[in-house]
Amino acid sequence: MSVSPHNESIEPKMKDVRRDIIFRDEDYKEKFRIKDGDSIKITVAYDGEELIRKCRWLDEAHMNVGSTCYHMDEFMEKQMRIGNKYESIPDQEPKLDVVVAEPGKPPRDAVIPMTSAALREITGGEPEIIGKDKYSASVEGKNGNGTVVICGISENYLTSLHPYVAQTKKHELAAAQENFKPTLADRLESGKAKAAEHNSAANKPPQKHRHTEVGG
Repeated sequence: MSVSPHNESIEPKMKDVRRDIIFRDEDYKEKFRIKDGDSIKITVAYDGEELIRKCRWLDEAHMNVGSTCYHMDEFMEKQMRIGNKYESIPDQEPKLDVVVAEPGKPPRDAVIPMTSAALREITGGEPEIIGKDKYSASVEGKNGNGTVVICGISENYLTSLHPYVAQTKKHELAAAQENFKPTLADRLESGKAKAAEHNSAANKPPQKHRHTEVGG
């Protein structure tokens, strides 16, 4: 990950640039579109049950609906075949899918409001971009609690982290934590060094102080 020469303020970076997920009808024409991370409602044909499923953009032709990956046409064809109906849910709050790395804890997926206030609450300080690469940006709070939030980046704005990139980042962070985790041998060696330092100080002869007599 490249690190910016100067940390960047978050405020100008908050804009909804999430990608559109397109849903088609039986004629393979656009039925509606939603933003990456929003949900749809599926009405099940045989009992009328309404299912809410979160959707994630994978590429121009593929998406996750819930935990299942579909080609956009494949999703439509399946719903038509079994008679289900599907529709968008209006007025959804814009949110970001991110990875949160807290000191001493495994990195985790999180969904947060698309606001600098949400980042401020997590990081414990005024959020700023401390590094970025082609697909992601790392956000930390100035004088904060050490927590880093990894977001996606598009058109130089913060956005949801792509699901595959999120998995990669979590593996990288977990590996980095493991590399810096002290082994039993390291702890024993550190303990020996501290004990030797303590014994050396205890066995050191007291210093003699020179006293100067002052005449009356």
